[in-house]
Amino acid sequence: MTSPHQTRLLPGAMPRRGMMFSAAAAAVALALTACGGGGSNGGPEASPAESSKAPATEAVSGKDLKSFYDQKIDWQECGNFECGEIAVPLNYEKLDEGAITISVIRAKATDKSEGSLVVNPGGPGASGVNMVKDAASMLFSDELRKSYDIVGFDPRGVGSSTAVKCFTDKELDARMEESRMPRNNEQSIKEIKKDAEADVLKCKQNTKPEGLLSQITTPNSARDMDILRAALGHKKLDYLGYSYGTELGAQYLSLFPENAGRMVLDGALDPSLEMEEVGLGQAKSFEESLDYYLESCTEQPNTCWFKGDVAAGRKKLTEAIDKWDAKPMTTEDGRKFSGAAVFEAALLPMYEPAAHDMLTDALSQAIEDNDPEGIAMLWDLSTERGEDGKYRNNTSQAFYAYNCMDYGASALTEESRKKTREKFKKEAPFYGEALSEHDGCAGWPNAGGAAQDDFKVSKDIPPVLVVGTKHDPATPYQWSVSLQKQLPGSTLLTFDGWGHTAYGRSNECVTTGVEDFLLKGKMPKKSNC
Repeated sequence: MTSPHQTRLLPGAMPRRGMMFSAAAAAVALALTACGGGGSNGGPEASPAESSKAPATEAVSGKDLKSFYDQKIDWQECGNFECGEIAVPLNYEKLDEGAITISVIRAKATDKSEGSLVVNPGGPGASGVNMVKDAASMLFSDELRKSYDIVGFDPRGVGSSTAVKCFTDKELDARMEESRMPRNNEQSIKEIKKDAEADVLKCKQNTKPEGLLSQITTPNSARDMDILRAALGHKKLDYLGYSYGTELGAQYLSLFPENAGRMVLDGALDPSLEMEEVGLGQAKSFEESLDYYLESCTEQPNTCWFKGDVAAGRKKLTEAIDKWDAKPMTTEDGRKFSGAAVFEAALLPMYEPAAHDMLTDALSQAIEDNDPEGIAMLWDLSTERGEDGKYRNNTSQAFYAYNCMDYGASALTEESRKKTREKFKKEAPFYGEALSEHDGCAGWPNAGGAAQDDFKVSKDIPPVLVVGTKHDPATPYQWSVSLQKQLPGSTLLTFDGWGHTAYGRSNECVTTGVEDFLLKGKMPKKSNC
């Protein structure tokens, strides 16, 4: 079993046409596939509260923050859960610009509730509502669910909250079909910038209310989370954040140290890093995970799609991606898969070694028969695209918005950017060129390093548990080490394994360490699991 979390692949570091990657949804789908079933704990489909009641925005004055903090959630039954919404300011610096809504879901404690555990699956842009609906019973032990109401929310810009909207489902399909791997040449660079500027225009045209795009930042989401804490009726926020959710948690600690309760940050992003450092760290970690996968493939010679050693596998995969970029494969329903689409879909199993066999089957089918059906399945899992061609969420679009606002448009000159790409390719030969800086935020409104502005936390924050996985492809272990050092009084729990994050997908040692802290306030006795 795996857990629903995802990391950022910076929009400046994506294959051309702004490729999408929603590992949050995919991880859930893979877990359900592995378990032989799926769904949302049975019962009717859970969804945010319907609009038979007045929207939460009508209950606030917009003149000061007090009316936002005085809200109470009007919980409505939705399947086996309770759903509701809160209002938050569109712009915290200009309250008169109005309010937006944040959708919330709650899986009530199975025994006497001792409080709420607010969870975030990552992203940025992943749905906390879907996380709780799809996976609460799998991720969290019976003991934890006895004592905690598990609360998920869709951050601003995401899912069923007031959301970023850039593209139709057909346009998302077209973007995938048009995608090509970025190259370190003038033509590719110009195309990336041109596409990025066109994408921004689409987002501006289709996202409402006006002004939302420039307010999609992690600090603003942390402020929303404090209003959620108050609406839940708690003086302190108990929180579990995966991957990007660790950055959201760290921002909360920075802004609201006095309101922080027991906080677990699993698979940490390092808030002190710049865009280039994030991209290079990821590229090198994905290289390590690729080699781990290729090595495991060689141990199954009857099913592996290449012969020889790891280097032979890298060479064959690179050649195949180049071939498919020049002449994409076509599925039975007419969808075209380029090399860039294969590259993106093949990232997914790097997050969870249990999915390696799925990747081997998909690549064997594609390389030997030029048949992309297995790749298409991985793509659809990763993007939550249904058989009807509809996308279940707007993760890729919100992801784009958060990263551009948090990190900002590139300040590099063309010459510096070229040298950066060369450095990436040298240190990460397979992933480096694709994950290096490509100015994917060109033209974004008010883009600026919102989440990187002098990150500091009070020395008086409560103890925080940081969890890091030794061979995490998406959030390198060193980032967890670094975050723990930046949080006074915190503890690092290490999972010595492969895959993205640890709690809910690793071992009993990690589960015990995390849940003893959440339920009893006791830090783990063992630092390594």
